[in-house]
Amino acid sequence: MRHQLDLMPPVVEFYGKTFAPYPFKNFGTLLSGLYHGGALEAYSFATYDPEGMPSEDGHEPSHTWFGGMLDNTYLKSFWNESFADWCDGYYRRFGPVGNVAEKTLAMVPTPRAEPTYWENTCADAGALAGPVAGELGYGKGADVLLQMEAEFPETVRWAREWVTQRPNGTAVGWPDFERLCGPGTKWFFDQWIHRKGFPRFKIDSVRYSNGTVTGKVTFSGDPYRLTSDVLLRSAGKDKYVNVSLNPLSQRVSNFRLRVANKPTLLSFDPWDRLLIDRPKGGVVRISDMINHDQVFVNPAQTAWAESLSNLLDRNKAVSKVPAKLDGWTLVTQPDAVNGLTGLLAIAGITVRGARATYDGTTVDLDHGFAGVVLDLPTGGRCVVLMGKPAIPPTFGHARLALCDNLGRLLRAKTDPRITGPLSFKL
Repeated sequence: MRHQLDLMPPVVEFYGKTFAPYPFKNFGTLLSGLYHGGALEAYSFATYDPEGMPSEDGHEPSHTWFGGMLDNTYLKSFWNESFADWCDGYYRRFGPVGNVAEKTLAMVPTPRAEPTYWENTCADAGALAGPVAGELGYGKGADVLLQMEAEFPETVRWAREWVTQRPNGTAVGWPDFERLCGPGTKWFFDQWIHRKGFPRFKIDSVRYSNGTVTGKVTFSGDPYRLTSDVLLRSAGKDKYVNVSLNPLSQRVSNFRLRVANKPTLLSFDPWDRLLIDRPKGGVVRISDMINHDQVFVNPAQTAWAESLSNLLDRNKAVSKVPAKLDGWTLVTQPDAVNGLTGLLAIAGITVRGARATYDGTTVDLDHGFAGVVLDLPTGGRCVVLMGKPAIPPTFGHARLALCDNLGRLLRAKTDPRITGPLSFKL
């Protein structure tokens, strides 16, 4: 209960500053064994299954604004769930705890291109549409708002204006938000909210010539206007720019990108923000690299393993240092494994006693967390997990992460995607 009281105030205060002042005197968290799974908002409090708490939940509190101040009947669409999921992701990226620049990369909500998105539109999937309404509301609608951030810098301001200019006692929906955003956004709502499915396209014919990178975008099915991050790697240095793909909504479109130097690598959507089919894996992340079948737990750090039980299968853990570290997940002080201290230093982490430091930020491993994927000099990789946070750590897509005692991400290093059908070597 005490941890929950520490976790929730920053969330409610953040939304109060971002959208509109919080209209109640307090916010409560109700745990009930009668409520099995998930959670339910009630605007000045939320009800949860006890198994999921304590937690830094940004979804249910946001319903005070999107679903409370702005009413929804659920009969036309689940737009308020879209906003709540988007708010949760927005808080995890821009909330007051931790390094925002690093969180914006580590905590990007990766969109899911689900087959059910072809069954209905976000605008017309209310409760009577059946299960697809929830999938479009909680899933696609939130991903659409993430894309809206990329297309329109005014997105958060529009959300704030929608709340502050609300028609009291009147249910609203996607069409009302569209009207507030103005006619310049019609193309966006037409392709994302009033259309089924998601974009399917390929990029090819990527070439460099005379200071310009050119390429072709071909859509199968309806064309989409898309703004995408692009990684340009030249002489070992990375630069990120935005490019508008298919600004005229054509099935086949060419793009031109002026560059100062010839890039050796070009990668579209390197942070996995777009709502598209994408290959799984291909990026070095703690969450993907943890090996549940090969876990070494130093007997001196069993308390660490207990606090990280959500990440590990402790029944399969061994207490003897493996001969080769490739593929292993290690829960240990680094001085217990030959060479591990040096590898951590190369990654940027120094450990002295119960304190781990990365780039000027130090966490107490008795009340915090440090984790990293290490490249091994003999080839391959291993994962090192250290610390005993009171709440399981949250690190998103990070390759390196430091978290506080409440599991909140403080520092992170995140690798971009540089392989797959949207990456090109030049």
